[in-house]
Amino acid sequence: MEHFHPEPEIDRKANRINWGLDPDRLTFLFVGRVDGEKRLDVILQALHLLNRDDIQLVIAGNGAALNGLRSLADKLNLGKQVRFIGFISVTELSTLLNSVDIFVMPSEAELLSIATLEAMACGLPVLAAEAQALPELVSHGINGYLFKPGNTEDAAKYMAILADHPEDLPGMRKASLDKVRQHNLENTINTYAKIYETLLATPKHAHTQDISIKIKLKAIKQKLDMSE
Repeated sequence: MEHFHPEPEIDRKANRINWGLDPDRLTFLFVGRVDGEKRLDVILQALHLLNRDDIQLVIAGNGAALNGLRSLADKLNLGKQVRFIGFISVTELSTLLNSVDIFVMPSEAELLSIATLEAMACGLPVLAAEAQALPELVSHGINGYLFKPGNTEDAAKYMAILADHPEDLPGMRKASLDKVRQHNLENTINTYAKIYETLLATPKHAHTQDISIKIKLKAIKQKLDMSE
């Protein structure tokens, strides 16, 4: 959250133009490995199904599925509605996140989704598949929407809702910021420390004096001290 945070002072319009984007369209962004399990085909199909020119999708990253997705975008005649911008460095990523409107994560195989957390730390609403860890990050209707995994029609439905109700976006941005704070380093370390302390307090561990847990607890506390 020190590196990824809202930057209201940046020139969003100029940044979009620099990346070859339409500065006036509602902009969805995906960042990550462009591989099959990320299910970006679902979002391309949803964009085609919507058939409206006030929305654009940016795909940042490289991967094995990139050429196939380019071909699919051409086949669907999406034209300038989809922009593949390739690898984005960490120094550029915060600026990119602060220059778009909504983050999209259609993957069905996320274990944590750091990319989604980074987007939330920049205050973005999130459209995500209701799969794996993503429902822990996205509260439906609060800081974004969850769609049925792999379901093009459901994804299109919530893309349209986001596009048609811009008045809801400021509240969703605030909700993303509130929610991401629960996942910052200090809170995460404190949570693990409390779990270990609870385990140590049980009769089993009180009698056996589990050394390995004590070592881990000490390491976690040291890590927390270093982060401060």
